[in-house]
Amino acid sequence: MYWRIANGIDESPVTPGTHQVAPKTVGHMMTLPRDYRKLDEIKVVLLELTELVCQRCRGKGYMGHVVSVGCLGADFERPTGFYRQMKMVDPTNVTNQVYRAAVELLQRHWDGLPIRRIGISLSQFSSDDEYQISLFDQDREKARALERVTDLLKQKHGDSIIIRATSATPAGKASDRSMKIGGNFK
Repeated sequence: MYWRIANGIDESPVTPGTHQVAPKTVGHMMTLPRDYRKLDEIKVVLLELTELVCQRCRGKGYMGHVVSVGCLGADFERPTGFYRQMKMVDPTNVTNQVYRAAVELLQRHWDGLPIRRIGISLSQFSSDDEYQISLFDQDREKARALERVTDLLKQKHGDSIIIRATSATPAGKASDRSMKIGGNFK
């Protein structure tokens, strides 16, 4: 038996998915090409990252209840920054709803120093096919339908087929990132 194991001989049946577990968090972090000093610039990158995270959550069929935002300062010798999270009232994977919570965290905890690295994540998942309907949120289904359509367009034609107008500003990185794989040009 030891000889067979040492030589890689195993006749037990292969069972795919044995070690597949649901993710605990879905996130994205980015090191910026320069110091971002203005809140408006940081919010553009935060929106792009939020869109990526929410797109991945929708693809997996999850809605997150907790949003986390982290920033790291530009001076690595004297590190500054924060990593905070907050629980949203309702779980969601709609980009604008997650972005509002992320901006709230950013404005509350950012110390005003230049940022070189920023990230966002969603956690405490529930399935996106069952959720509590709210009387006050009439546009939720419209937003979900719009996000599904943009996801399909991006899957079919690439991430740069449709981008937000703020991503076309000098602070935006979405079109530049769409031409790269893992930070390197395709």
